[in-house]
Amino acid sequence: MFQTTSNQQSSAHFLKEYIIPNKFQRYRQTLIINKNTTETLFQFEQQVHLASISGLGLLITTDDPNKLNHYQYHVLTENIILPKKMYFNVIALANICHINLTPFGSAKPKLLPTTKQIINPKVQPLFVIHQMYTMSVNEVTIGDTLKLTTSEEYRMIIVDHHEVILTLNKKKIRLKENDCLIIEPKQNYTIHGETLGTARLLTIYFSVENLPHHFTHQPLQLSHRVQRRLADFVDLVDHSQLSNQMSDLFSDKIINYFQGIIIDLLDTNFSEDSEALTVQPHHTPRRLNQDDDLFKQMIEYIDNHIEEDIKVSELVSEFNISRSTIQNLFQSYLEQTPKQYINALRLNRSKQLIRESSLSLTEIAEQLNFGTIQYFSRAFKNEFGITPSQYSKSIIP
Repeated sequence: MFQTTSNQQSSAHFLKEYIIPNKFQRYRQTLIINKNTTETLFQFEQQVHLASISGLGLLITTDDPNKLNHYQYHVLTENIILPKKMYFNVIALANICHINLTPFGSAKPKLLPTTKQIINPKVQPLFVIHQMYTMSVNEVTIGDTLKLTTSEEYRMIIVDHHEVILTLNKKKIRLKENDCLIIEPKQNYTIHGETLGTARLLTIYFSVENLPHHFTHQPLQLSHRVQRRLADFVDLVDHSQLSNQMSDLFSDKIINYFQGIIIDLLDTNFSEDSEALTVQPHHTPRRLNQDDDLFKQMIEYIDNHIEEDIKVSELVSEFNISRSTIQNLFQSYLEQTPKQYINALRLNRSKQLIRESSLSLTEIAEQLNFGTIQYFSRAFKNEFGITPSQYSKSIIP
C-alpha cells in the first residue's frame, strides 16, 4: 500500500517546484504535524505549495477518495505543487514534522473523510527472539520414552528421521520426518518411539516475546527452504561453539538467523495459499546435497537445450524422476514452475540474439520455438515492458 511513487506516477498528482511566487507568500502557514494517522483529506480550489522544513512527513494524495487504488503516498522531502482540487493530507513518519503549506489563494480547504483510516506504515515485528540458549540431539528407538519438563524457555522440536509420538497436555501428537513442534514454557511432555528404527530429534531452546499462541502445540511442516536454512543454522551454531564466538555480533547473527527460520516456518504453514504446503518436498537435511546436484544438472540441461522445444515431460524422461518432484524442486529453489523458468530463459535468450546476431525477429521466434512472431512479441512485452522491435531499435550500434 505505502509504495514510493515514481516521477511518472506522481506527475498527475503533483509537480516538483522550488520557487514560490511572492504574491502568495501571505497565505503561507507553518504546520506542526505529530499525528501518524488520519481520517481526513483536504481539498483546495487552488494549487497548493508544500515544503518540508524538518522531520519526515508522508504525503497522501488522491483524485478520488472513494477509490483506494487511486491513493498515492510520497515521502515529503522536496518542495512540490499540488494541482487544483487535489485531495491530500500529511502525517508524520517520525515523531514530528514541520511543513510549510501555501495555497495559491485565500480560500479555506474543504474537509472530506477518507474511506478508511490511514496509518503510518511503520514496520513492527510480530515477535522477537531474545535468546537462543542451546541445541540438543536425542535418539529414540521403539519402546523408548523421554519425559521432559520445560522451565522458562520455549522449545522447538524437529524430527530429522523416522517419527515419534509426543504427548502434551494428555493429547497425543504424531510427529513425522521433517515435522516440528514449538512448545511453550512450563509444559510437561513425553516423547515415545513407536516405529522400527531410530528416530532422531533436534531440540532448540530459546526465549521469545509475543509469539502468538496458535503457532504453538501443533505440528508444523518444514519446507525445503526451511530445511536448508536449518542445516546452515546448525553449522553456524557449531562453528560459533568451536571458535568461542557466542557473544557480540556472532550471537546477534545466530539469533537473527533463527528468527528468520521461524518466520519462514510460520509463513509456509499459515499462508492463505493452502497449496503452499503441498508443493514442498519432504527431504531430510542429509539429502540436500543430492537435491542440489540434481537441480543443477536440470538447469544445465535446460540451458543447453533452450533452442529446442523443451518440455517438463522431457525432464521426467531424461532424469528418471516424477513430474511432481521436478515441480517441487523448482518451487523450492526458484519459487516458480519449470515452465515459467523455461519461458523466462527463452525470452532472455531472445534479447541476447537481438543484440548479438543478425537474425530477424521472425527467425528468432522460430529458432526459440515461440510459434508465431505475434506470440513472441506479446510474451516479450509482458516480460520486459517493450516489444522486441522497440528493444531492437533501442540498441546503440
